Amino acid sequence: MPVPPSRCRLLLCCVGNPLRGDDGVAAALARRLRRGAPTGALLRCTGDDPAGLIEDWARADALLCVDAAAPTGHPGRILRLDACAPRPRLLPSAVPPPGSSHGLGLGELLRVARALGRLPPRVVVYTVEAAELGLGQGLSPAVRAALPELERRVRGELPRLRQAGGSARRRRPRSMLQTGVERP
Repeated sequence: MPVPPSRCRLLLCCVGNPLRGDDGVAAALARRLRRGAPTGALLRCTGDDPAGLIEDWARADALLCVDAAAPTGHPGRILRLDACAPRPRLLPSAVPPPGSSHGLGLGELLRVARALGRLPPRVVVYTVEAAELGLGQGLSPAVRAALPELERRVRGELPRLRQAGGSARRRRPRSMLQTGVERP
């Protein structure tokens, strides 16, 4: 996977393993986005080292993440979460199943990145509730049916984040750029 340059305005991060059923929803979205009109975002897909994403996130002015959410009875449901809200909702994730490629879930990674001062000033997460996360390729019918709507929402979000990322970069204090820690 390409590593983002020293800075990028907008990073689109697709997390998941296509060999684990609906966990491949973000990879399927990435394929759709690559076939369509350019997004203006640097696209990063990972299924094997989600913890390595934190350094990529630190180089971005704005971040949009896409991942599958643990099943809770509503397969295909799309949720949008603003991870930089004063009191962000918790991501609907579960402990990764045995043998999962996710040592940490996306929600845990976001909390670690925030604690380390490595989270961009603007972060939005889209999740699609999975029906099945077991071994096996292919998306469930409900998650496959949600892909066009997920693509529409992500494409609509990207211009807003790109604009917000540019203004966040200009407002960010120099000390925060250097250390990742905001001074009071």
